Amino acid sequence: MKKRGAFFYILIILALAALVGLVFLLAPGAEPDTPAVVLPSATPSGGGTGEIPDSFDAENTIAVTPATVQAAVATLARADCYSRTLQVRDFWTGGSRDRTVTVWANGSELRLTVSSSGSAQEHVLLKGQEKWLWYSDSSSVFRGSVLPGDADGYQTLLTYEDMLAVPAADILEADFVDFNGMGCIYVRYRSGTLGFESECYIDPATGLLMGERCYDGEHLFYSMDSSVPDLTAPDAAVFAVPGT
Repeated sequence: MKKRGAFFYILIILALAALVGLVFLLAPGAEPDTPAVVLPSATPSGGGTGEIPDSFDAENTIAVTPATVQAAVATLARADCYSRTLQVRDFWTGGSRDRTVTVWANGSELRLTVSSSGSAQEHVLLKGQEKWLWYSDSSSVFRGSVLPGDADGYQTLLTYEDMLAVPAADILEADFVDFNGMGCIYVRYRSGTLGFESECYIDPATGLLMGERCYDGEHLFYSMDSSVPDLTAPDAAVFAVPGT
């Protein structure tokens, strides 16, 4: 693949977070108290070479291969309640950026904070069909309507369901593997007109994306690693509307 310059990767990274960045630039805001997250240490949930464990679902214990992985992933449902921390890194020629995204979820309610070195902490609350966004160093709060894709977009996740839409020929690899001590469905697939390749690691027990890598040829330009989710329902105070 033709080598691309640093500016190309910066544009790609900015595009991935365009919605988040645009809203925060237009409407920085205030910070209520940020609740603490206590996450458990990693516990392996399985692992092997191609077989989903019995604890996944007796009706779906099929071999994970490029031919079957889309059908297997299509059966998954994300956990309704959880809290976790995502470590996100963007890479370009000569540089990188690290972000920590702390997430609390309960049904249609999603609260998160985004922290990165040298930047004010960003806060997002999605509740029903409304959202609130604010910065930790300002007293203003933006309020608007939830748009399709907001939940994953604000977490800077490249939604793994996109993999379900690609042609079967673009599924390059698939297996059931150990990822950071957890048994995960692994899939590598090609997407988009630019031919980027993504690797996903999905926990079948929770339906949550535990890790992702995106490549332009051999160049890694995005990675995400999740802590082991705490499946306890977060306290209702976590989802309090700012200013109330």
